[in-house]
Amino acid sequence: MKILELGPYILIQGHKHGMKNQTGFAYMFRDIVDMLADQHEVYVMTQSILTDEMHVGKWVLLKRSIFTIFRNFCWKYFVTALKFGNKFGMNFKQRLKIIFYFLSAGQVEAVIKTHRPDIIHIHSIDIYTVPYFMAAAKYDIPVICTLHALVSFNKMISDKMHRRIEEAYLQMIIENGYDVSVVSSGMLERITSRYGINKIRVILNFFSILDNYQSNISLGGKKNDVKTIVCVGSLAYRKNQIQLLRVLPVVQKHFADKFEIQLNIIGDGEDWDMLHTYVDNNKLSGLIFNGRLQKPDVYANIEASDLLVLPSIDEGFGLPIIEAYNLGTPVVTFGDLDAINDLYSEDCMVFAKDHKDETLAKAIIAALSRKWDKDVIRSFSKKFSADVISQQYEEYIQKATKALDKRDIDKFINKILS
Repeated sequence: MKILELGPYILIQGHKHGMKNQTGFAYMFRDIVDMLADQHEVYVMTQSILTDEMHVGKWVLLKRSIFTIFRNFCWKYFVTALKFGNKFGMNFKQRLKIIFYFLSAGQVEAVIKTHRPDIIHIHSIDIYTVPYFMAAAKYDIPVICTLHALVSFNKMISDKMHRRIEEAYLQMIIENGYDVSVVSSGMLERITSRYGINKIRVILNFFSILDNYQSNISLGGKKNDVKTIVCVGSLAYRKNQIQLLRVLPVVQKHFADKFEIQLNIIGDGEDWDMLHTYVDNNKLSGLIFNGRLQKPDVYANIEASDLLVLPSIDEGFGLPIIEAYNLGTPVVTFGDLDAINDLYSEDCMVFAKDHKDETLAKAIIAALSRKWDKDVIRSFSKKFSADVISQQYEEYIQKATKALDKRDIDKFINKILS
């Protein structure tokens, strides 16, 4: 079966543009593509990678350049981009990006005509992928979509355009029964509680990169007088590292007579300067900003840590959690995480019942005060294996039969812009 995979961005080691977005989504998209390519003929295009056509493992990254995009110029996509810029009050730079995204739809049409895929698989619903839906709707080819996160349910996220796109998309699903999957049962519960949709699959994220990782945990041992907390993720508002910095002194004070608390923050992003300023202004100690690390180094840090804390305001799943489980490291996160029912085990996690600083601090203290069994944690991680999830994706693909109706997509666009 030929599959066309479309998404905002994907991780490709050693590629100039394929290394720009080293996020959980980028790794997960890559893992899904690698998995499907074991059994199918897979072609991939994203909005962030300009490249010649190249083989990546068993799949093909399609050629994408300024020339190929403008060679397939379509006035409808250009005009739609202008409407989005006007509707959401974008500045000049933002408008140029939106135009670029929408003009890519013309190339997607050309790719569909050339390669004639049996199915089109779109990852996420946002401004990056709206043009993909517009292009796919012109052809009688089944389309499936995997939603990796939800933003329209979280009042703390102020991205009005993203919220409006997501709400209009979910409404379209209700009315027309298109094929969609989500990455956690919590996402499904939130959607069904608001919209009453029942034709949505839950296919959890999985973890497979660990095959090439060699444990270094035995080298030099660990200090008994130090407890290490690790936090992994892009430095951004949704990831909420600032709250972890606020509660760090409370945790350090609690254990002051027993052992030292060391916090390792891994990742970079738009909040880098803000977080450093907070550390300086509040004279915090016992923490390191590691910046972006290669995955083997991320794993080494997680495995050597006593606890992983994921303080995100909103997560569709939370890939660092299953990475930690694979490495035998317990986790603290918030109890309203979308995937909490999928990820929680009392043998692996302590969750904070609300988002107050005091509650998060107590959860971290409880986790660091407890003796954990690493083998039990690793055993729990097997439910997120590639073999299990691969079977679910295969069934999803084989049963997908519904193509997008151009009239529905036109209504979807009009609803966003109304």
